[in-house]
Amino acid sequence: MTRAQLFLQRLQRVLPVVGLMANAVRFPGLNTGLRVEIDGPGSLTYGKGARLGESTRIELHPGSHIGIGDDVMISRGVHISAIAGRRKDHAVPRTTR
Repeated sequence: MTRAQLFLQRLQRVLPVVGLMANAVRFPGLNTGLRVEIDGPGSLTYGKGARLGESTRIELHPGSHIGIGDDVMISRGVHISAIAGRRKDHAVPRTTR
């Protein structure tokens, strides 16, 4: 294995921790797993106890907003994206059993 390959391998091991620390600084109080990506200029709000599982990706397009409530857990590997201007201002009908 070349020196470049060794360096790349070690860097890949460190990057998830760096991402975890960056999320902690950018979104204080939001519990995130490793490899969580939150990208874009939109806004994200979250409640107390909100958690994002490992490898979750959230895309915040310009002018968009995503809100996560108190004690909500988003499981690993989920991809959420919000695009501004596509909001539907009506309630989702409830299904009954």
